[in-house]
Amino acid sequence: MRVRQTARTARTASLSFADPGLEAAVRDAIARPYGTLHGTDIADLTRLDASGRAIETLAGIEALSALRVLDLSSNAIADITPLSALDRLISLHLRNNQIADLAALVGNPALKVNDTIDLRGNQLSNLAIAAQLPALVGRRVFVLHRRAHRAATAERSGHAADAVIAVEEEADAEGPEPLTFADPQFEAAVREAIAKPLGALYPSDVANLTTLDARDRAISDLGGVENLVALEELKLNKNQISDVVPLGRWAG
Repeated sequence: MRVRQTARTARTASLSFADPGLEAAVRDAIARPYGTLHGTDIADLTRLDASGRAIETLAGIEALSALRVLDLSSNAIADITPLSALDRLISLHLRNNQIADLAALVGNPALKVNDTIDLRGNQLSNLAIAAQLPALVGRRVFVLHRRAHRAATAERSGHAADAVIAVEEEADAEGPEPLTFADPQFEAAVREAIAKPLGALYPSDVANLTTLDARDRAISDLGGVENLVALEELKLNKNQISDVVPLGRWAG
């Protein structure tokens, strides 16, 4: 009886978010612009786009326990500790924030084989580069960051110290412009298809890619698909795609 009562209380308890930008994103996602938020309102919320909302703190996000896909790109987030409680995540977008420490991600057992974390545009600490990135890569998490390739190499060689490098990003070497894909999960499908899990992607890497199976990956954005100029067959069943404009050249 006590356990049942506790569960009922959790569902009906009011929720609060320290950052108004985060709360606004949650309200938009569940179409509830006004009124007190309760656990029942967010019980089925599996995807949240909170990008570009000037969010500084994630306090309260731990209540969104059903989240599988979370986009926090282009905010002002430094402390990601609350993310350690989200134990159903498979895709996490943290690009262009102020994140230095990844302990919360390493401590989240939900992040495992083939899950995706986009950390590009963050100035990671030496500790994050030396130990935390290799820990995630060692669990076969697909990490997008300029240092992830070095971390993976060190992890495979068994010399984590090899990953200790300056935090400042190196200037790009001259050469062809690397390809970009808006959705990390779509990029992950491309990388699997061409057997290139790490490193920058270039036109030459996908020049012979004629078939791509990207089914059931929680993909929502096809931006960058136009880079796949040789593509003849594309499987996108069971995703969350609403805008098919990037598929223009394949239509009809």
